[in-house]
Order: sequence, then structure tokens, then C-alpha cells
Amino acid sequence: MSKLVSVILLFCFFFSCVGVSKKRLAEIDESIRDVAVDIYKPLFSDALIFDVTSDGDFTNEDLMKCLYISASELKHKSFDKIYLSRKGEKIYYIDGNYFGQFGRDLQPTEDKREFISRIPENTYKLDGIHAFPSSQAGWVLVESQRMEYVDDLLNELRK
Repeated sequence: MSKLVSVILLFCFFFSCVGVSKKRLAEIDESIRDVAVDIYKPLFSDALIFDVTSDGDFTNEDLMKCLYISASELKHKSFDKIYLSRKGEKIYYIDGNYFGQFGRDLQPTEDKREFISRIPENTYKLDGIHAFPSSQAGWVLVESQRMEYVDDLLNELRK
């Protein structure tokens, strides 16, 4: 019995719940019930982990829905970084201020394209360098490139 208690305490020590579960995501949007993602905050950390845990029958759009629903659900919490990971391995991080501001500003009927198109400029490699290049081209080309970068990012998480 004491080993079980130790394991439970150890688990609680390393991770703390942030209030967004797979079940909660599916309650908000039934179309994303098959997305295999864990969202948690390591204890004693100001970061959030958004971890795609397995291969699943879901699209990049479904994964993006999980991300912006999480931002909305966590709008009253503050994080320095939101790590995007695949099966426990961190790949990128999103600026926590950007994630939080979007969650606070998001309205249920609002178009999410603004949030999605700004992801590349707020996404960083683990060493702190921007994950995607910026562009000085015209507006249409910039938006097109941003959406390609978003697609690349989501494909990386779904590999």
C-alpha cells in the first residue's frame, strides 16, 4: 500500500492539473474527441505542455481547435511558455503572453484566423530562436506563408 501512495504522491509532485482535459475539449467541440493530446503544467513551472500523445485519426484543423480551445479555457491563468511536444518530446514553444492574450480576447463566434496566422511569429525553437522566418513581402504573400508555416508546425506535431 505504501508503494501505491508513494507513486501517487510522486505523480502529483511532478505534474499539476490545469483544468483542460480531453473530456473537456470534447464537451466543447465534439469533432475533436479523437485528438490524442495531453495538456498539463509541470509542478513548480510557469510553462504549459501541449503534448500530442499518439497517432490518431485527426486533422491539423482538429489539432488547432484543441490549441485555441485550450487558450480560451485557460484565459485566467498565466504561463511563460506553451511547449508544443510530440509523445513527450518538446519541439517548439509558443510565447505565453500571446497565448494568454488570445484566450482572453477570444469570443465564441469570432473568426480564429487572426490567432492562427500569428502563430508562426510567436513560435520558437527550444533554443529561443524564431521557428519560422519572417517576411517583408506583401500582405497576401505574408498571410499565405504564415498559413504554410502553421501547417508545417501541425504536421510536425502529428508525425
